[in-house]
Amino acid sequence: MMTTIPVGPNPSTVAIAPDGRHAYVGVQGGGAGRTNSTVAVIDTASNVVTANVLVGLNPYDVAVSPDGQQVWVAINGSPSTPSTTVSAIDTATNTVRATVAVGFAPGGITISPDGRRAYVTNSGSEAAPGSTVAVIDTETDLVRATVPVGQVPMRVAVTPDGTAAYVTDVGTQALPGTTISVIDTADGTLSSTIPVGLGPYDLAPSPDGRRFYVTEPGTNSNPGASIAVIDTEARALVAVVPVGSTPIGLAVSPDGRRIYTANASSSSLSVIDTG
Repeated sequence: MMTTIPVGPNPSTVAIAPDGRHAYVGVQGGGAGRTNSTVAVIDTASNVVTANVLVGLNPYDVAVSPDGQQVWVAINGSPSTPSTTVSAIDTATNTVRATVAVGFAPGGITISPDGRRAYVTNSGSEAAPGSTVAVIDTETDLVRATVPVGQVPMRVAVTPDGTAAYVTDVGTQALPGTTISVIDTADGTLSSTIPVGLGPYDLAPSPDGRRFYVTEPGTNSNPGASIAVIDTEARALVAVVPVGSTPIGLAVSPDGRRIYTANASSSSLSVIDTG
């Protein structure tokens, strides 16, 4: 059975609360100004939108804290007017409780396993590429560190043990990225740079934290068709798995035995046996 829930124009991202009771959808809105950019709150039991929380222009990514009490939203803005903020929503009241200044055009956002830090990629724009990750203290809403990484960082994910944050350096069409940046979460510094394929975009760790899987979509003129496998202990590329053309999104099954990859150009989903 499938249910379709109206949420508003141009929904872009979704995150599920840890208890599964609510889904949070970034809705970019419509019209030239997109003044109705929101995060739609959905009750998953009834499949009803119970709140629409007004946020800044173009909510690009959404992350829910491990305790379910906060939703952090990366506000991307527009190509001509990139945003410089992220918003924190109080899930008890469904209101924005804090707006935190970061770098240009925040893209990806994730919360550490202990809920104490939010990591935000500052992706910039084609005219002014970003190259940093902001580390936010979720209790004080202060930026504790701004970490230089590769050009146009896109997605960020933290290892299950919370010791490192991995960042895809997607680059630009003219100069695509070919690296993963690794941030030491203890001191908020760049500790490693791992070479991978063209334009690394999305990534996710295995449940045991021993591997990171990265999509390599390439560029418009040179599309990729593979998944990079990184050994987190050696911090090195250990395998490249062929998949469909232009793999973008990626997810790992809870038991770690399967990887699912959405292949944009070949209209397919690849399923990889990690064994």
